[in-house]
Amino acid sequence: MLATVLAETPYFIAHRNGRHFVVSLREKHQVLSTSEWNGGMSNTINYLVNHQSMESNADHQQADKVLSQSPQEYHTSVAQQLDLPAASMALLSTAANMNHIACCNHKFRNVEVHTFVTAGVQSNALRAGDQADWHAGDNGNERVAQAGTINIMVLINTPLLPGALSKAAAVISEAKSSVLTELAVPSKVSSHIATGTGTDQFAIACAQRDDVKPLVSASGHLKLGELLGTSVRDATFEALRWQNGLERSNTQSVLQAMGRFGLSEENLFSALKENLTENAYSLLENNAHSVLKEPRVVAASYAYAAVLDRIQYGTLSNSIATEALRDQAANVAVGVSSKPSHWCQYWEQLPTSQDDALSLFTAAVAIGWESKWHE
Repeated sequence: MLATVLAETPYFIAHRNGRHFVVSLREKHQVLSTSEWNGGMSNTINYLVNHQSMESNADHQQADKVLSQSPQEYHTSVAQQLDLPAASMALLSTAANMNHIACCNHKFRNVEVHTFVTAGVQSNALRAGDQADWHAGDNGNERVAQAGTINIMVLINTPLLPGALSKAAAVISEAKSSVLTELAVPSKVSSHIATGTGTDQFAIACAQRDDVKPLVSASGHLKLGELLGTSVRDATFEALRWQNGLERSNTQSVLQAMGRFGLSEENLFSALKENLTENAYSLLENNAHSVLKEPRVVAASYAYAAVLDRIQYGTLSNSIATEALRDQAANVAVGVSSKPSHWCQYWEQLPTSQDDALSLFTAAVAIGWESKWHE
């Protein structure tokens, strides 16, 4: 089969072939993986595989096919497609395109980390502890759906003690979550920032070398921890950029800031239509980016969202919530109008009692827009 080599070292060779990405281990490795069958800690794994099992959206036929198989049956079928021994393969699956895989490596002295990531977060992002819709019952997974996964493969060229390998897993998980925080990726089932998706997977392999003393820790205070964090962060950013078109500059959006609290372009403009004069609304409708992408409005929107977070997390009491949000809403109006000197005027115009945080926010946008072109 024709394949594209993406990375090669004395310890492994990584190649992509259609819907499969395969790392062939040339030396003995200790592997820790989330592979549903043949996963956990192992020193008998020779192949790490990332498989695109379906299309990212509405591929019910493929999804049903995968879900109808047991983990072992699915694992075996992928091994057969690649003509690999199933018993020595660790398998990750995803709906992400293998052509969007990101490859990064970082090195300090004699320690080198290679990372390969596929990532998608548009429909499956969650914060740890969010409500789940599936339960692993006696007869398999029961619905109590699935697109979007961050799969991480990490290759380390030096041996680690088992505890260090487990710590490496914690570090890469933290690194992944930090990317979602920076990109303000919302959970799809709550108002929180996501920490991952419901189907994230990983495989970490460290070379077993008799000539090198095993590292005892992968703590973030040590260079190995830094290499792991940096490599996973860089690769996750890159994978999300290609798979979802998601990068830092794209998060400069009022909808990105406030979407997790229920704001959409549709309900924003519906509310503005009710609060603006006909001429003002028509002008805004034809210049939507003047609000949705305006940097000062976006900054004020993120500040508004941050106060909403502090209220729901209990940092601020409910007795101060309305006033705190009103302060931030006045900043939103200033951002829209570019008239900081009118802050007090806007504050006075805003509703004095408002249980609906979105209505207060949209009222601020309307006040700012009506004021923008009035001297």
